[in-house]
Amino acid sequence: MKSLPPYYESRFIRANNAHRAQALWLRSTLLLPTAGPPVADAWVMIFDPDGAGNRALKQPYPIDQSDYQYDSWTARIGNTTIDDRTACGSVTGVRSARWDLRIMPGEEEPVKLLTDRGYKAKFPTAKTMAEPARAPKAGTPSRAPRPAAPAPSTARCADQLAR
Repeated sequence: MKSLPPYYESRFIRANNAHRAQALWLRSTLLLPTAGPPVADAWVMIFDPDGAGNRALKQPYPIDQSDYQYDSWTARIGNTTIDDRTACGSVTGVRSARWDLRIMPGEEEPVKLLTDRGYKAKFPTAKTMAEPARAPKAGTPSRAPRPAAPAPSTARCADQLAR
Protein backbone atom coordinates (compact mmCIF):
# COMPACT_ATOMS: atom_id res chain seq x y z
CA MET A 1 0.00 0.00 0.00
CA LYS A 2 1.60 3.26 -1.13
CA SER A 3 0.56 6.20 1.03
CA LEU A 4 0.46 9.79 -0.11
CA PRO A 5 0.73 12.99 1.99
CA PRO A 6 -0.83 13.98 4.24
CA TYR A 7 -0.44 10.66 6.05
CA TYR A 8 0.35 9.44 9.57
CA GLU A 9 0.67 5.86 10.77
CA SER A 10 1.54 4.56 14.22
CA ARG A 11 2.14 0.96 15.26
CA PHE A 12 2.85 0.16 18.86
CA ILE A 13 3.14 -2.49 21.49
CA ARG A 14 2.21 -1.75 25.08
CA ALA A 15 3.30 -4.09 27.87
CA ASN A 16 2.12 -3.69 31.46
CA ASN A 17 3.62 -5.12 34.62
CA ALA A 18 0.85 -7.14 36.30
CA HIS A 19 2.25 -6.50 39.81
CA ARG A 20 3.46 -2.88 39.80
CA ALA A 21 2.61 0.45 38.23
CA GLN A 22 5.04 0.00 35.35
CA ALA A 23 4.61 -0.18 31.58
CA LEU A 24 6.66 -0.22 28.42
CA TRP A 25 5.46 1.28 25.13
CA LEU A 26 7.32 0.64 21.86
CA ARG A 27 6.12 2.69 18.92
CA SER A 28 6.97 3.12 15.24
CA THR A 29 5.53 6.12 13.40
CA LEU A 30 5.48 7.34 9.82
CA LEU A 31 4.70 10.96 8.99
CA LEU A 32 4.26 12.15 5.43
CA PRO A 33 3.44 15.86 5.75
CA THR A 34 2.25 18.06 2.90
CA ALA A 35 5.15 20.43 3.66
CA GLY A 36 8.58 19.28 4.80
CA PRO A 37 10.41 15.98 4.54
CA PRO A 38 8.73 12.70 5.48
CA VAL A 39 10.09 11.02 8.60
CA ALA A 40 9.97 7.67 10.37
CA ASP A 41 10.44 7.65 14.16
CA ALA A 42 11.29 4.82 16.58
CA TRP A 43 10.06 5.44 20.14
CA VAL A 44 10.48 3.72 23.48
CA MET A 45 8.60 4.92 26.56
CA ILE A 46 8.93 3.57 30.08
CA PHE A 47 6.27 4.44 32.63
CA ASP A 48 7.41 3.96 36.23
CA PRO A 49 5.62 6.58 38.37
CA ASP A 50 6.55 4.94 41.68
CA GLY A 51 10.21 4.37 40.77
CA ALA A 52 12.56 6.08 38.33
CA GLY A 53 9.73 8.10 36.74
CA ASN A 54 8.46 8.21 33.19
CA ARG A 55 10.94 8.37 30.31
CA ALA A 56 10.60 8.65 26.54
CA LEU A 57 13.21 8.38 23.81
CA LYS A 58 12.68 9.01 20.11
CA GLN A 59 15.07 8.41 17.23
CA PRO A 60 14.15 9.87 13.83
CA TYR A 61 15.14 8.18 10.56
CA PRO A 62 14.81 9.16 6.91
CA ILE A 63 11.70 7.61 5.38
CA ASP A 64 13.80 5.37 3.13
CA GLN A 65 15.03 3.55 6.27
CA SER A 66 11.51 2.31 7.01
CA ASP A 67 9.42 -0.55 5.70
CA TYR A 68 5.79 -1.13 6.68
CA GLN A 69 4.19 -4.42 5.58
CA TYR A 70 0.44 -4.85 5.73
CA ASP A 71 -0.14 -8.53 5.02
CA SER A 72 2.27 -9.58 7.78
CA TRP A 73 1.77 -6.55 10.10
CA THR A 74 5.46 -5.70 10.24
CA ALA A 75 7.04 -2.31 10.78
CA ARG A 76 10.79 -1.76 10.45
CA ILE A 77 12.38 1.62 11.13
CA GLY A 78 16.17 1.76 11.24
CA ASN A 79 17.28 -1.12 13.45
CA THR A 80 13.87 -1.51 15.16
CA THR A 81 11.20 -4.01 14.21
CA ILE A 82 7.66 -4.57 15.46
CA ASP A 83 5.50 -7.41 14.22
CA ASP A 84 2.74 -9.54 15.70
CA ARG A 85 5.24 -11.92 17.36
CA THR A 86 8.32 -9.80 18.26
CA ALA A 87 9.63 -6.35 19.01
CA CYS A 88 13.36 -5.71 18.92
CA GLY A 89 15.68 -2.79 18.46
CA SER A 90 17.38 0.09 20.18
CA VAL A 91 17.32 3.86 20.43
CA THR A 92 20.66 5.56 21.08
CA GLY A 93 21.77 9.05 21.98
CA VAL A 94 22.45 10.83 25.26
CA ARG A 95 20.21 8.15 26.77
CA SER A 96 19.70 4.77 25.19
CA ALA A 97 17.42 1.77 25.39
CA ARG A 98 17.30 -1.64 23.79
CA TRP A 99 14.70 -4.39 23.73
CA ASP A 100 14.13 -7.91 22.47
CA LEU A 101 10.60 -9.10 23.21
CA ARG A 102 8.57 -12.07 22.04
CA ILE A 103 4.77 -12.00 22.04
CA MET A 104 2.87 -15.24 22.39
CA PRO A 105 -0.64 -14.48 21.12
CA GLY A 106 -3.46 -16.88 21.68
CA GLU A 107 -5.91 -18.20 19.13
CA GLU A 108 -8.15 -15.14 19.35
CA GLU A 109 -8.59 -12.98 16.27
CA PRO A 110 -7.51 -9.31 16.43
CA VAL A 111 -10.13 -6.96 17.79
CA LYS A 112 -11.57 -4.89 14.92
CA LEU A 113 -13.48 -1.70 15.52
CA LEU A 114 -14.73 -1.48 11.91
CA THR A 115 -16.11 -3.88 9.32
CA ASP A 116 -13.68 -5.28 6.72
CA ARG A 117 -15.21 -2.83 4.26
CA GLY A 118 -14.47 0.02 6.69
CA TYR A 119 -10.77 -0.86 6.77
CA LYS A 120 -10.58 -0.71 2.97
CA ALA A 121 -12.59 2.50 2.57
CA LYS A 122 -11.05 5.99 2.48
CA PHE A 123 -13.39 7.10 5.27
CA PRO A 124 -13.03 6.87 8.20
CA THR A 125 -9.36 7.70 7.88
CA ALA A 126 -8.41 6.48 11.37
CA LYS A 127 -8.35 2.69 11.56
CA THR A 128 -7.54 0.63 14.67
CA MET A 129 -6.94 -3.08 15.20
CA ALA A 130 -5.67 -4.59 18.45
CA GLU A 131 -4.50 -7.97 19.68
CA PRO A 132 -6.54 -9.41 22.54
CA ALA A 133 -5.66 -7.57 25.75
CA ARG A 134 -3.71 -10.34 27.42
CA ALA A 135 -1.01 -11.84 25.21
CA PRO A 136 1.85 -13.20 27.36
CA LYS A 137 5.35 -12.25 26.30
CA ALA A 138 8.93 -12.71 27.33
CA GLY A 139 12.08 -10.77 26.68
CA THR A 140 14.57 -8.22 27.91
CA PRO A 141 13.70 -4.53 27.86
CA SER A 142 16.39 -2.29 29.36
CA ARG A 143 17.41 1.33 29.48
CA ALA A 144 20.67 3.04 30.21
CA PRO A 145 22.10 3.92 32.63
CA ARG A 146 19.87 1.73 34.85
CA PRO A 147 18.42 -1.53 33.45
CA ALA A 148 15.43 -1.33 35.82
CA ALA A 149 12.82 -1.64 33.09
CA PRO A 150 9.48 -3.25 33.84
CA ALA A 151 9.00 -6.98 33.59
CA PRO A 152 5.68 -6.83 31.74
CA SER A 153 3.33 -9.76 31.83
CA THR A 154 0.81 -8.68 29.19
CA ALA A 155 1.16 -7.01 25.83
CA ARG A 156 -1.19 -5.28 23.47
CA CYS A 157 -0.42 -4.59 19.84
CA ALA A 158 -2.24 -1.94 17.93
CA ASP A 159 -2.14 -0.55 14.46
CA GLN A 160 -3.52 2.91 13.86
CA LEU A 161 -3.76 4.40 10.41
CA ALA A 162 -4.75 7.99 9.83
CA ARG A 163 -4.70 10.27 6.85
